[in-house]
Amino acid sequence: TNKDIVVADYPSWVNHFYLLNTEKHPTDNLWVRRAIASSFNRGVLVEHIYLKSATEASGVLPQSLPLVLPPDSLISYNLQKAKEYFKKSGKQKGIEVDLSYVSTSEEYRLTSLMMLDNLRKTGIKLILKPGLWTTNWDRAKNIKTAPNIISMAWWPTLSSPSDWFYGLYKSEEKPLFNLSRFSSTIVDSLIDLGWKNEATNPELSSVAYKKIQNILIDECVVIPAVDVNIRSVHRVDIVGLKSNPAYSILPVYNLERKL
Repeated sequence: TNKDIVVADYPSWVNHFYLLNTEKHPTDNLWVRRAIASSFNRGVLVEHIYLKSATEASGVLPQSLPLVLPPDSLISYNLQKAKEYFKKSGKQKGIEVDLSYVSTSEEYRLTSLMMLDNLRKTGIKLILKPGLWTTNWDRAKNIKTAPNIISMAWWPTLSSPSDWFYGLYKSEEKPLFNLSRFSSTIVDSLIDLGWKNEATNPELSSVAYKKIQNILIDECVVIPAVDVNIRSVHRVDIVGLKSNPAYSILPVYNLERKL
């Protein structure tokens, strides 16, 4: 309400999402994964959980990242569909699925509670396992202690969609960040194709990256949540502020005070 202050949000290349373990029971069942994805209500996130500090995800990658074409569609929130998918899974109502989330994040906590309530209506009992990221990560790398679902955030070490794909979805014998334990020779080939052609044939790379997103969504490997914004607060007479989406910070360039 202070007219002397500007609060502004800028797009970043940071996104939040949830990986589904494709090897551990019962999320090794595609229909269980689709039931979970259909119980995820992205519509409540921006307004009620992230309090407008984020943008609803349109795909696996942040929307403002270069070379990104959105996937054909995401699995939308629909509890009736979720119940139908769960029925197709052949599992009994009341099966347990555990979710590991970073306990220091209020956004992850509230999102997990939303998932718990919606999955209960679907027939799945969600067990919440909050913890520090280092602990969650160590447990997720071991199939014996890995959760069915894990909260994730990602930001790139280089300005390329391949950073997400190599880090999170390339086949790995011993998972580092591929905590969904997803493996596909087709996806592996598309990742390599996209990376090798970014400079010389960016259109080909964009198409390859879109195909990867479609496969990941169709196989229900990941549930995209939000693209996180960079927030700035400054006086109205300050000009010259620029955001750099490659970093979750606001670097300062040539700031001036208007006379």
